[in-house]
Order: sequence, then C-alpha cells, then structure tokens
Amino acid sequence: MTNGLSSAEAKQLLEKYGKNHLPPPEKASLFSIFLSQFKNVIVWVLVVASLISFFLGEWIDASVILAITVLNALLGFLQEWKSVRSIEELVEVEKHFSKVIRDGHLQSIHSDEIVPGDLVHLEAGDLVPADGTLVHETRFSVNEAALTGESATVWKKNGEKVFRGTAVVTGKGKFLVSETGLKTEIGQITSMLESGDKQTPLQIRLDAIGKKLVLFCVGIVIVIFLFGLWKGFPVYSLIMTSLSLGVAAIPEGLPAVVTIALAIGVQRMVKKKALVRKLTAVETLGCTTVICTDKTGTLTENSMRVVKTWGDEDLLFEIAAVCNSASETAGDPMERALILAAKGRGKGAEILDEIPFDSDRKRMSVLVKTPKGTFVYTKGAPEALCKTKEEREKIHEFSREGLRVLGFAYKESNVLDEEGLHFVGLIALHDPPRKGVKDSLKECKEAGMRVLMLTGDHKETAVAIAKELGIEGDAIEGGEINDKKLEHLGVLARVSAKHKMQMIDLFQKRGEVVAMTGDGVNDAPAIEKADIGIAMGITGTDVTKSVSDLIILDDNFNTIVHAVEEGRCIYDNIIKFTSYLFSCNLAEILIVFASIFFLEKSVLIFAPIHLLWINIVTDGLPAIALAMDPLSPLAMKRPPRKADAPLFPRSWFFTLIALAILISVLTIAIFMINLPKGAVHARTCAFTALVVFELSKPFLLRFPYKIGFANIWLIGAVLLSFILQAAVVYIPFFHTPFETASMNLIDWGAILIGLIILWSVGYPLTRKGKF
Repeated sequence: MTNGLSSAEAKQLLEKYGKNHLPPPEKASLFSIFLSQFKNVIVWVLVVASLISFFLGEWIDASVILAITVLNALLGFLQEWKSVRSIEELVEVEKHFSKVIRDGHLQSIHSDEIVPGDLVHLEAGDLVPADGTLVHETRFSVNEAALTGESATVWKKNGEKVFRGTAVVTGKGKFLVSETGLKTEIGQITSMLESGDKQTPLQIRLDAIGKKLVLFCVGIVIVIFLFGLWKGFPVYSLIMTSLSLGVAAIPEGLPAVVTIALAIGVQRMVKKKALVRKLTAVETLGCTTVICTDKTGTLTENSMRVVKTWGDEDLLFEIAAVCNSASETAGDPMERALILAAKGRGKGAEILDEIPFDSDRKRMSVLVKTPKGTFVYTKGAPEALCKTKEEREKIHEFSREGLRVLGFAYKESNVLDEEGLHFVGLIALHDPPRKGVKDSLKECKEAGMRVLMLTGDHKETAVAIAKELGIEGDAIEGGEINDKKLEHLGVLARVSAKHKMQMIDLFQKRGEVVAMTGDGVNDAPAIEKADIGIAMGITGTDVTKSVSDLIILDDNFNTIVHAVEEGRCIYDNIIKFTSYLFSCNLAEILIVFASIFFLEKSVLIFAPIHLLWINIVTDGLPAIALAMDPLSPLAMKRPPRKADAPLFPRSWFFTLIALAILISVLTIAIFMINLPKGAVHARTCAFTALVVFELSKPFLLRFPYKIGFANIWLIGAVLLSFILQAAVVYIPFFHTPFETASMNLIDWGAILIGLIILWSVGYPLTRKGKF
C-alpha cells in the first residue's frame, strides 16, 4: 500500500469508475437559446405589430415586420450565445491538482484522474479531493463546513473517514480513496441541488436602470400615441409608430452585452495569468485603493539560493535536509533550496514525529532517529531560536543585505517538544526581485493605489528589499500595527494571519477598498475578509484558492496590476456602450416626439419600419463591439473609482443628452430640407442621416479614453451596419418594404455637413469627459 497504485492499474480503474468530477450543470442547446429569444417582450411587441398590419391588409408591412422579428431574435441569439460561450470557456481554466503516490513515487496529478485505491497525500491547506480512509496522520485536522455546515476543526485519526471538499487545517496525512465523483458524500448532495447564476452588483444596478428606462419609454410612447390621436394622426400609423418606437427605444440587449463585456474581460485576464473566480471582483478591481502583497514569490522571483551560512555547517545542513517538507523537485522553493544545498546530508535519518510549521510559532520541528541517536531538529525564525548578542548581530548583518535568514536548533531527546533547544547557526538565502515589479509599483502609485509589502521575514530584510523596489513608507512589525501607524505604512514584517485581519479591518474602517494576497491556509480568513482576496496559483493552498476572488496563476505582482488594468477596462467598456445605447435611443424618442408635436398630421419623419431597422443596425453589432475595446492608456493614470459612484457622472449625463438633442435637430433639419422633393425621399434622407450619426457616435464617446481606432471589431461592425443601410437605400428590391428611395450626392452632402456639425460640437463636449 505504501507504493500506491501502478500507472496501469490507475488507467484500468479510471475506465471502470470514470473521472473524479461532479458533472457541471446541463448546458443550454443552441436551439433552446434561440427559442428563448421569443420569450422576450420586445419580440412579442413586433409580433403584435405584424398581426395588426396583417388584419388591416398591409401585407408588405406585415412581412417586413415578421422578417425583422426573426432578425431581432437572431441578433439576441448571437448576443446570448456569445455570452454563454465566453463563460463556458472559463470553466475549465481553474484546474485542481492533488498529490498521489503512484508507482512508488509522489506525483502531482489532475484531481479528475484520482480513482478508488489511490493513496493521496494531504497537508495543511489542501482540499480533500475524494472520500476515503485515513491510513497515516501527523496532528491531522480538517474543517468539514463544506459538508456539515459546522466550521469547528475536526481531529482525525487513522481508520477514520475523510470527505471530498473538506479542508485540511493542520498536520499531514495519507488516505486511501474509496469513492470518487458523484459517489462521494458531497457528490450525492450536489446531485440533488440546482444551481443558479448570480448577478454582480453592477449587473443588478444596470438591470434596475434598464427597468426604469423601460417605464420611461413606455410612458413616452403612450404620451406620443395619445397626443397623436388628439392631433388627428391616422390610428394605424400611430399604433405602428408607437410600437416600433417602443421596440427601438428599450435597450433589450443591455444585459447580454454586459455579460459579454464581463466574459471577454475575464478571458483577457486569464491570458495575462489572472483567473477571476467571482465576477464581483471585476467591478471591485477598478475601485481598489490599497494592495497588500506578500514579498516572497510575488515581489521576488521565489527562486531561492543559499548564499551564506554561520555556525556548524555540517549540522546546519543535516537539520535543513531532515526538518523539511519538500524534495529536490517538488515543494516550497525555500525548502527545495535547502535540500539542494545540503547535498545529500541526513539521508540515513528516520523521522519519527513532526510538528508542522505554522505562522504563530514560526518554526517546524521533527523527532528524528539517526546513527548518532534520537534528536529534535528545529528550523524557523532566527530571533525565536537564538540567545546571545553575537547571534542577534549576525542576524541583523544578513538581514541588512536583503537576505532571508533561517535559524536552526536541536537537542537530544526521545520526545518531540521545543523546550531546551541548542542554537546551531544561520542559513541565509537570496531571492532576487522580479523583473518589471519596480515599474508596476510605480504604475500603481500613478493610478492612486497604495502598495504595502507584507512578509514573515525580519524587518531589516524587508526594508532592504523595499528600498530596492522603491516601496515608500515606514516599516514596522506585525505586532506594532495600529490606526496611526497605518497612515505612512509601507512595510509590515514578521506578519501573521492575525495581523493581516487587523490591518484589513483598520483600512476598511477608513473607507479603503483592500486587495490582499496570500498563499497559506492561515491566510484564508484575511483573503475572505478583503474586498479583493487574491490567492497564489503556484504556492497557494487549495483552501486559500477556494475562498479567493482572484487567483494569480504565476504568483507575480505584475499580474495583479494587469488584473486591475483589465478591471478598469471592463468597467470603461460597460460605460461606453451604456452611454451609446442611452444617447441613441433618446435621439430616436426626441425625433418622433418632435414630429408628432410640430409637423403636419400627414407627415411622420420615420415610418415604423425605419425605427425597427435603426434598432437592428445601430443597437446591435456596434454595442457588442464596444465591449471589446482595448485598455485605455489613461486607465492607470486616474484615481480608483469610488464604489458608490453613480454610473454616469452628472457632466457626462448632460453631455449624452446634448448629443441626443443635437442629432435630433440635425435629422429633423435634413428631413425638412428634403421635404419639397417628396415625403419618401425626405424620410430616406432623414432615416439614413440618423443611422450615419449614430454609427459615428461610438468614436465620439471614446474620445475621453484616447483609444483612437484600435478596435478593429468596432470598425468592422460600423462598416457592416453602414453597408446594410446602403442596401435598403440603393437596392430596388428593398424600396417598397422599407419605403425608401435612392439618394444622390447632394443628399449625401447634406448628411456630411450634418456630420461635420455633430463632430464640431460633439468633440469639445466628449473629449474632456471624466469618469
């Protein structure tokens, strides 16, 4: 049993029992997504409009409206399918690995590949990947809250059961797998549950705004209809215009486009090694004001190398090799560096018992039998083990050089305890700063974010590294933290999980939005409490990852900054297309409203079919393309957005209204200029002018972001929409159903003049927009 299964046995058992995973929720089929589009109120409004036309003998109108109904459903299908596919592509990114003994060797395999009969190695911070029986344990305890709802620590002994999804709190253990997948306890519970998608706060807020816009649009449409009746407009014309305006003005695609923007942004984060586990993190990233980051492996390379020793070198390296949880190829980089430097020392030792490292004791001890006798070997924070002034001065000397210093001690004993240890000496390791981190720290400062370095190292080591990286502020140890010292704090040394919780609480009381990194099991409470909990993907424990909002797959601080950039970019893109939809729909309402109030009763600027078509070519593809905009070069040049800030600043809201009014005036003017040539010609020119104005608006609204023409998807969407508009104007087949006529160069000249006026006024309005 100590050698585990062979690879051949594991393969046969995997074929017999299947993969060790819980099946995901049933995916919606393409057909069901398409059918769901017909549950939309907008679609049924169009169906009602086509039926009215049919019963009134308007066959052409009825046919065109039905065709647009199908086209509208197809566009909705495209948006929803894109959002569903984007999210599904993210599901497989977060992979879980387990340590399993196979072929006599400890291996790291994908947890899906675990089979009954496997011998799985567990240590503090791991999530138990299957059900089974504990066969070896050292001070082993688990948290079974995921299964029982009780968060109390449960101590386990050999022969007792461990269950999938529970978290190892302390110690080490090995268990023999008995059940996998749906046959596990949590698998049977999961199979009885239904999962539902949760909206982010931003989605909820936009949904509320959308509902208010719907009520506003319905109210305006009713007013227009009633006033039109009073002025004597034909009833059929008013009904069709009102229904079409309602369809055009209601931003039915907003929820889908928001989902697409979030999903695309999250995919871009994954490519930059940042895995978002909770969509709420995407919004919070843009509000982050303080980043509390670990030093080792995040700001530094985590490529440890022993550079200095002080004391009995042979005994130092024997303790370093034996009092160790790693191997030459796997485990913590610092412990691997110690084993490599030890060069085979301590190989004849037999470990009888162990007290694992924890952040409160700051040490690890083992009871070991050697040819020379039975000893307790200990390694840990040097100041906790040393006793003399000379020893303390040597610690300071190494620390001031930016070296990570470990102390080593021992005693001869048959009982494992940490009393009466004899100090042996010091080993100092060098861990160079990561490339690019200094620039990322500077970028954080420009973006209005404070960065605090947290480390379990000696304060002088932390100060030396902070100085090299350019981290500003005072340096204190974890036990000294208070609200006053928080003001100018830059480095927190000898930090524990308790200190992290205390610091987060102090910052949050000051109104700061805190991002906190961590990797150990003791970091999990702080990760969960922080506004953005960030787990390390390489060194992070399963427990820490399970409570995090964000996982940094390469453990690199630069990746955290990239994630903040993408968080700001996603929010910017949501603001852009929401601004675009709001401004366009308001312009359409104003134009119809003005034509009912001020023009003759026989004249309407737009036919109902025009309003429906405008909704297709302007609210569809361009809005989706705006969700794909790249990062603005100004995104990290402005301070963090306040969490309770309104969606639109007041000045930007009035800018959008001004643009809508300007477009309305220009469209009505083009209609009036061309009215002597006939109503159909005038309508065609006004109809085309509004489409051109609205298709140019995305570029106007993007001026505050200084992006230019970087988004090829937006350019392609605008060109395609323009080509579709040109088709209904110049292809004779569409003239009758769309009530259009061909336009000449003079007509286009008038539209071009209107476009120049729009940009002459719009550019000064939008280019100074602030968010």
